[in-house]
Amino acid sequence: MSILFLLGILCFSIGSLCFYIPLRNLKRKIARLVTASIDSSMIKTQLDITTQLQNYITQFENKIKNQSEQISFLKKKIDNITAITQEAIIILDDQGKLLFHNPQSRDVFYLEEHKKTHYLNAIVRSPDVIDIFKQCLNTNQIIKKECVFRKKNQYLISNFQVTAVPINHKEFKNVICFFYDQTNIKESQQAHIDFVSNVSHELKTPLTSIHGYVEMLIHDLSQKKFDQFKNFLQVLLRNCKRMSNLVNDLLSLSNLASQTYLEKKRLSTKEITSQVIEQGESFDHKLHFFFSAPYVMANPRWVEIVLYNLVDNACRHTPAECDVYIRWEKMKDRVVLKVIDSGEGIPEKYRHRIFERFFRIDSARSRKKGGTGVGLSLVKQSMEKHGGCVRAIPSASGGTEFICEFPNA
Repeated sequence: MSILFLLGILCFSIGSLCFYIPLRNLKRKIARLVTASIDSSMIKTQLDITTQLQNYITQFENKIKNQSEQISFLKKKIDNITAITQEAIIILDDQGKLLFHNPQSRDVFYLEEHKKTHYLNAIVRSPDVIDIFKQCLNTNQIIKKECVFRKKNQYLISNFQVTAVPINHKEFKNVICFFYDQTNIKESQQAHIDFVSNVSHELKTPLTSIHGYVEMLIHDLSQKKFDQFKNFLQVLLRNCKRMSNLVNDLLSLSNLASQTYLEKKRLSTKEITSQVIEQGESFDHKLHFFFSAPYVMANPRWVEIVLYNLVDNACRHTPAECDVYIRWEKMKDRVVLKVIDSGEGIPEKYRHRIFERFFRIDSARSRKKGGTGVGLSLVKQSMEKHGGCVRAIPSASGGTEFICEFPNA
């Protein structure tokens, strides 16, 4: 029985092994298949996720690139716009820190390139500008005022119209300031006011004289007194001539200012000079001529005005029977006209102002000598229209030497 029992156990064991071994192998195969299936699906899933992420990243990079290009394009447009404007433009935060400035502002404000941070109170030396900035922040309104301060590296005071515009946002508060330099406009307006005032004064003086002498003539005529008629009429004639000369000079100034181009011709310096001398009634001085430049490229009418006014000015400020020199000299690239008088000379402090309209060193003496106060201004403007220049220097004889340079083209 025991042997049979042992044989039964052995057979069962062998049979179990026969079933166990293929079952184990099948289990392993199934496990490998499941494992392989899981791994492939996971890899596939990972590959899909990676592909999607790569696509998202590429799209995001493209969006960032497009936005960056748009921002760069807008920045260039803003820079181009702010570069061609006349105004100096700055943008400040609520603490007065400089966030932006255009190229024009570098010529106005004290901006140092090595400093990364600038504040309003350091770049603008004007309490009025700081006050405008604070008002704009506090009132949240556009503030516009005129301010006067010195620009960078300049000693003269400039006049600016300052406009402060608030920019409000949830996260920040900024102010844009526009600085429009209207110094030239103010100077032009003041020059116009001075011009009208001077013309009125210059015309009032002879008109007053004419009015007074006409009243005396009427009175003497009623009294049948004729002994002073000739003197009175000479005074009236002299004042009428003075007014006529002034009006003619003013018309010449206006005409010259309106011309944008002067037609130049090759002119003989001897012929031009002789024509001018023939026109002068008061040229009773000793005139000396020198011509090393036979020709000059100039406008016939305006070169005559230049020469006439310089010779007339020299004769009026030179004692009778004294010398006046007229020289035409040839230089390398220009022709130079020199008119030299033997007068009392011009003090250095007034020398830079003698070409201003109606400027006189001694008004009373100048009126007695018959000047209108416009002649030298005509000379300066005419020379500038020719592309040349004029200046006055002391002469060796103690008088004044006027030098006009004509471009030889």
